Amino acid sequence: MRALLEQAQRGEARLSISAINLGEVYCILLRFTSEENALQHIRTLGHAVSISGVDFDQTLRAAALKHRYKLGYADSFAAELALSSAATLVSADPSFEKIGKPLKWLKLPRFQ
Repeated sequence: MRALLEQAQRGEARLSISAINLGEVYCILLRFTSEENALQHIRTLGHAVSISGVDFDQTLRAAALKHRYKLGYADSFAAELALSSAATLVSADPSFEKIGKPLKWLKLPRFQ
């Protein structure tokens, strides 16, 4: 993941994250660090990654993916963003296997 972020910072790759998933990242960071440090990480991430807002139609498509594939709520927004923008989803979460071929997925190693 670090290599992808560095590529994005150099303009060699374009990365996007749903605002829903950004909130999830922030919540995870708060488990391991202070609010101040978590915010700094989120701000740094915001320099390399385009943050995609969520509208009514995206919310309904994400909800349909959640229902159809039994995904977590935030995962359904990540999948929706990747599918709607013909992008590759980058995640270690094995639940994206359920979607199959329509989703391009770069599986990262699990963080322990």
